[in-house]
Amino acid sequence: MTLEEKLEFFSKQIKEKIDEKYDMEMKKLREDNELNISLKRNELQERREKEIKAFTESNNIKYKRALSSKRQETNKLFSDMKNQMFNEVLNEVVDKLNEFIKSPSYKDYLKEMFDHTVLKLSDGEYTLSALERDEEIISNMIRKNKNNNLKLSFLKNEDDILGGILFLNLERGFLIDNSLRLKLENTKKNIKVFIAKKLEVENG
Repeated sequence: MTLEEKLEFFSKQIKEKIDEKYDMEMKKLREDNELNISLKRNELQERREKEIKAFTESNNIKYKRALSSKRQETNKLFSDMKNQMFNEVLNEVVDKLNEFIKSPSYKDYLKEMFDHTVLKLSDGEYTLSALERDEEIISNMIRKNKNNNLKLSFLKNEDDILGGILFLNLERGFLIDNSLRLKLENTKKNIKVFIAKKLEVENG
Protein backbone atom coordinates (compact mmCIF):
# COMPACT_ATOMS: atom_id res chain seq x y z
CA MET A 1 0.00 0.00 0.00
CA THR A 2 1.44 3.28 -1.11
CA LEU A 3 1.67 6.31 1.12
CA GLU A 4 -1.14 7.97 -0.75
CA GLU A 5 -3.37 4.93 -0.31
CA LYS A 6 -2.55 4.82 3.40
CA LEU A 7 -3.40 8.49 3.73
CA GLU A 8 -6.63 7.99 1.85
CA PHE A 9 -7.50 4.95 4.03
CA PHE A 10 -6.83 6.82 7.29
CA SER A 11 -8.67 9.83 6.00
CA LYS A 12 -11.66 7.65 5.21
CA GLN A 13 -11.59 6.08 8.69
CA ILE A 14 -11.33 9.44 10.37
CA LYS A 15 -14.18 10.76 8.26
CA GLU A 16 -16.32 7.74 9.18
CA LYS A 17 -15.52 8.27 12.88
CA ILE A 18 -16.48 11.93 12.58
CA ASP A 19 -19.65 11.06 10.67
CA GLU A 20 -20.53 8.43 13.27
CA LYS A 21 -19.99 10.88 16.10
CA TYR A 22 -21.97 13.54 14.25
CA ASP A 23 -24.80 11.10 13.57
CA MET A 24 -24.88 10.13 17.23
CA GLU A 25 -24.95 13.75 18.30
CA MET A 26 -27.67 14.53 15.78
CA LYS A 27 -29.68 11.53 16.91
CA LYS A 28 -29.32 12.62 20.54
CA LEU A 29 -30.24 16.16 19.59
CA ARG A 30 -33.32 14.94 17.73
CA GLU A 31 -34.31 12.77 20.71
CA ASP A 32 -33.80 15.70 23.05
CA ASN A 33 -35.81 17.92 20.75
CA GLU A 34 -38.60 15.37 20.52
CA LEU A 35 -38.63 15.09 24.32
CA ASN A 36 -38.66 18.87 24.67
CA ILE A 37 -41.39 19.15 22.08
CA SER A 38 -43.43 16.49 23.88
CA LEU A 39 -42.92 18.21 27.22
CA LYS A 40 -43.80 21.56 25.70
CA ARG A 41 -46.86 20.06 24.05
CA ASN A 42 -47.99 18.56 27.36
CA GLU A 43 -47.34 21.85 29.11
CA LEU A 44 -49.37 23.74 26.51
CA GLN A 45 -52.15 21.17 26.65
CA GLU A 46 -52.27 21.39 30.45
CA ARG A 47 -52.32 25.19 30.32
CA ARG A 48 -55.05 25.06 27.65
CA GLU A 49 -57.20 22.75 29.79
CA LYS A 50 -56.73 25.00 32.83
CA GLU A 51 -57.72 28.09 30.85
CA ILE A 52 -60.78 26.31 29.41
CA LYS A 53 -61.77 25.11 32.90
CA ALA A 54 -61.30 28.60 34.37
CA PHE A 55 -63.30 30.16 31.52
CA THR A 56 -66.08 27.57 31.87
CA GLU A 57 -66.28 28.05 35.65
CA SER A 58 -66.34 31.82 35.25
CA ASN A 59 -69.12 31.58 32.65
CA ASN A 60 -71.07 29.15 34.86
CA ILE A 61 -70.86 31.58 37.78
CA LYS A 62 -72.03 34.45 35.56
CA TYR A 63 -74.83 32.28 34.16
CA LYS A 64 -76.00 31.20 37.64
CA ARG A 65 -75.92 34.81 38.84
CA ALA A 66 -77.89 35.96 35.80
CA LEU A 67 -80.33 33.06 36.23
CA SER A 68 -80.77 33.82 39.93
CA SER A 69 -81.33 37.50 39.19
CA LYS A 70 -83.84 36.64 36.47
CA ARG A 71 -85.63 34.19 38.77
CA GLN A 72 -85.85 36.83 41.52
CA GLU A 73 -87.16 39.35 39.01
CA THR A 74 -89.75 36.85 37.75
CA ASN A 75 -90.80 35.90 41.28
CA LYS A 76 -91.21 39.57 42.23
CA LEU A 77 -93.25 40.24 39.09
CA PHE A 78 -95.37 37.17 39.82
CA SER A 79 -95.86 38.24 43.44
CA ASP A 80 -96.78 41.81 42.44
CA MET A 81 -99.27 40.45 39.92
CA LYS A 82 -100.88 38.18 42.54
CA ASN A 83 -101.11 41.04 45.04
CA GLN A 84 -102.63 43.37 42.46
CA MET A 85 -105.23 40.79 41.41
CA PHE A 86 -105.98 39.95 45.05
CA ASN A 87 -106.51 43.59 45.98
CA GLU A 88 -108.73 44.21 42.95
CA VAL A 89 -110.95 41.19 43.68
CA LEU A 90 -111.00 41.93 47.42
CA ASN A 91 -112.05 45.54 46.82
CA GLU A 92 -114.94 44.31 44.68
CA VAL A 93 -115.97 41.84 47.41
CA VAL A 94 -115.80 44.52 50.14
CA ASP A 95 -117.84 46.93 47.99
CA LYS A 96 -120.52 44.30 47.44
CA LEU A 97 -120.46 43.40 51.15
CA ASN A 98 -121.01 47.04 52.11
CA GLU A 99 -123.90 47.27 49.63
CA PHE A 100 -125.40 44.10 51.11
CA ILE A 101 -125.16 45.43 54.71
CA LYS A 102 -127.09 48.55 53.66
CA SER A 103 -129.75 46.62 51.75
CA PRO A 104 -133.04 45.15 53.11
CA SER A 105 -131.63 41.67 52.40
CA TYR A 106 -129.23 42.07 55.33
CA LYS A 107 -132.09 42.08 57.84
CA ASP A 108 -133.46 38.89 56.28
CA TYR A 109 -129.98 37.39 56.45
CA LEU A 110 -129.73 38.14 60.20
CA LYS A 111 -133.17 36.60 60.88
CA GLU A 112 -132.38 33.47 58.90
CA MET A 113 -129.02 33.11 60.68
CA PHE A 114 -130.69 33.63 64.08
CA ASP A 115 -133.42 31.05 63.46
CA HIS A 116 -130.99 28.50 62.07
CA THR A 117 -128.48 28.85 64.94
CA VAL A 118 -131.06 28.91 67.74
CA LEU A 119 -132.36 25.52 66.61
CA LYS A 120 -128.91 24.02 67.20
CA LEU A 121 -128.38 25.47 70.70
CA SER A 122 -128.78 23.32 73.78
CA ASP A 123 -130.64 24.69 76.81
CA GLY A 124 -128.87 27.48 78.67
CA GLU A 125 -127.91 31.13 78.66
CA TYR A 126 -126.39 32.72 75.56
CA THR A 127 -125.16 36.18 74.73
CA LEU A 128 -125.64 37.45 71.19
CA SER A 129 -122.84 39.85 70.36
CA ALA A 130 -123.23 42.16 67.37
CA LEU A 131 -122.65 45.71 66.20
CA GLU A 132 -124.65 48.52 67.79
CA ARG A 133 -126.41 49.26 64.50
CA ASP A 134 -127.93 45.74 64.57
CA GLU A 135 -129.07 45.89 68.23
CA GLU A 136 -132.70 46.76 67.50
CA ILE A 137 -133.13 44.00 64.92
CA ILE A 138 -131.50 41.31 67.08
CA SER A 139 -133.25 42.44 70.30
CA ASN A 140 -136.60 42.07 68.51
CA MET A 141 -135.67 38.55 67.45
CA ILE A 142 -134.64 37.70 71.03
CA ARG A 143 -138.02 38.91 72.35
CA LYS A 144 -139.89 36.86 69.77
CA ASN A 145 -137.93 33.68 70.56
CA LYS A 146 -140.42 31.03 71.76
CA ASN A 147 -137.88 28.58 73.21
CA ASN A 148 -138.22 29.15 76.96
CA ASN A 149 -135.22 26.91 77.66
CA LEU A 150 -132.93 29.46 76.03
CA LYS A 151 -132.09 32.67 77.85
CA LEU A 152 -130.78 35.10 75.25
CA SER A 153 -129.35 38.57 75.76
CA PHE A 154 -127.72 41.18 73.54
CA LEU A 155 -124.15 42.53 73.95
CA LYS A 156 -122.72 45.33 71.86
CA ASN A 157 -119.58 44.18 70.09
CA GLU A 158 -116.78 46.75 70.14
CA ASP A 159 -114.69 45.02 67.45
CA ASP A 160 -115.03 45.59 63.74
CA ILE A 161 -116.88 42.37 62.92
CA LEU A 162 -118.52 44.08 59.88
CA GLY A 163 -121.87 42.46 60.65
CA GLY A 164 -123.53 39.20 61.64
CA ILE A 165 -123.85 37.67 65.11
CA LEU A 166 -121.56 35.91 67.61
CA PHE A 167 -123.35 33.38 69.87
CA LEU A 168 -121.55 33.12 73.24
CA ASN A 169 -121.84 31.07 76.38
CA LEU A 170 -119.14 32.43 78.66
CA GLU A 171 -119.50 29.69 81.28
CA ARG A 172 -118.95 26.91 78.75
CA GLY A 173 -116.44 28.85 76.66
CA PHE A 174 -118.84 28.36 73.76
CA LEU A 175 -118.76 30.37 70.56
CA ILE A 176 -120.48 30.23 67.20
CA ASP A 177 -118.94 32.87 64.96
CA ASN A 178 -121.45 33.97 62.33
CA SER A 179 -119.78 37.33 61.80
CA LEU A 180 -119.27 38.81 58.36
CA ARG A 181 -115.63 39.41 59.33
CA LEU A 182 -115.03 35.65 59.55
CA LYS A 183 -116.81 35.12 56.24
CA LEU A 184 -114.62 37.81 54.66
CA GLU A 185 -111.45 36.16 56.02
CA ASN A 186 -112.53 32.82 54.53
CA THR A 187 -113.30 34.60 51.27
CA LYS A 188 -109.79 36.09 51.26
CA LYS A 189 -108.30 32.58 51.50
CA ASN A 190 -110.49 31.39 48.64
CA ILE A 191 -109.47 34.40 46.53
CA LYS A 192 -105.76 33.62 47.08
CA VAL A 193 -106.27 29.98 46.09
CA PHE A 194 -108.27 30.99 43.00
CA ILE A 195 -105.63 33.50 41.85
CA ALA A 196 -102.76 31.08 42.44
CA LYS A 197 -104.49 28.39 40.33
CA LYS A 198 -105.41 30.89 37.63
CA LEU A 199 -101.82 32.16 37.27
CA GLU A 200 -100.48 28.62 37.39
CA VAL A 201 -102.70 27.60 34.47
CA GLU A 202 -101.87 30.73 32.47
CA ASN A 203 -98.13 30.22 32.95
CA GLY A 204 -98.30 26.57 31.95
